[in-house]
Amino acid sequence: MKPKIEILLDMDGVLADFFSLAFEKCFQAGYATISQDEYIKLNLFNMAEVFGISQSLFWQTIDNNSFWNSLRPMPGCVELVDSLKQIGRVTIASSPSLNRTCIMQKLQWLETNLGISVDECMFGSRKELMASPNTVLIDDHPGNISKFTTAGGLGILVPSNWNTPRHLFTPELVLEVINKELVFSK
Repeated sequence: MKPKIEILLDMDGVLADFFSLAFEKCFQAGYATISQDEYIKLNLFNMAEVFGISQSLFWQTIDNNSFWNSLRPMPGCVELVDSLKQIGRVTIASSPSLNRTCIMQKLQWLETNLGISVDECMFGSRKELMASPNTVLIDDHPGNISKFTTAGGLGILVPSNWNTPRHLFTPELVLEVINKELVFSK
């Protein structure tokens, strides 16, 4: 019997809408000089770079003791997790910020929005350390996917609301990309 596939599922940008709240906070602080639609057309991950501010100022602007558990769920995130659990064991693999309450907030968000507990999560920015031939990383960040596949895992880059026009970004599109990649990799 073939072993069940291990699925590492990114949180921010895949399950939780990091982009919209971060953009909103930067806009309120006067750093966002373009609209969200203009940002999306740039297809750039680094918001601080786009706005011409330092990483330090970006994180100082957005990362407080309520940011992470204030993120809105991405459309279809519950259905996405449920679908993935049908084909493998799902572990949330999320990169925390330097805010000491970030992981606690992310855990609260996952429990509240998806019923996911701490034993179903891994926190750290080096996701490639979990790569293996039977492990899939589903992430919206091209850099994470590249490192993961170089380390021997299967990486699936999914569309998110920061890199896909709003009228095209749907939960069905995310599942379509994942299913296509999983079928192709067999």
